[in-house]
Amino acid sequence: MGGNTVREAKECLTQSELKAWQQYRAEFGPLNIGRRIDYAIARLIFVTRLCHGNKGAKPEDFLPSYGSTPDKDDEPELTPEMFHRMFGEND
Repeated sequence: MGGNTVREAKECLTQSELKAWQQYRAEFGPLNIGRRIDYAIARLIFVTRLCHGNKGAKPEDFLPSYGSTPDKDDEPELTPEMFHRMFGEND
């Protein structure tokens, strides 16, 4: 917040300021620009799937999972069936 470290912010931020930031984040999303882009893309994919008739998902389902990076060998190869499931296309 304003260029402070997390520790400085914890020491200097009042309860009312903290609550204001929490309300801001709840209304407008994360402060990190990378996460904001991730959320925007997730919403776009979600709406695209809705338009194709796939209504069983939430926008959060399309967010990247940070902190867990599988080995390349562990990733399944993309099949046409997986592609259709991902983008909600129906035959």
